[in-house]
Amino acid sequence: YRVFRETGKDFVTMPPSGSLYSYPSMMEGSAREDYVTLMEEDFYYMNTSTSVHWEWFYEWQHALRTYFPLYKDAAVDSARAFFLVN
Repeated sequence: YRVFRETGKDFVTMPPSGSLYSYPSMMEGSAREDYVTLMEEDFYYMNTSTSVHWEWFYEWQHALRTYFPLYKDAAVDSARAFFLVN
């Protein structure tokens, strides 16, 4: 808050895995696509474009192959960065 007061600039990032504190890459089919839509809406309403994302250690390849590409095809282009955490 102090830095915001001094600079007039503030930045919010979504919490781990965004809207649900979940492992969205483990969701199946349309549930995963619906989650991406929900994240896009949350990015808009929170005026942000980043999220912390966590995965189980051995699930990163699956997430990179099946989850993150959904943002490339999303109707709204608001996701700019994900901060990855094990």
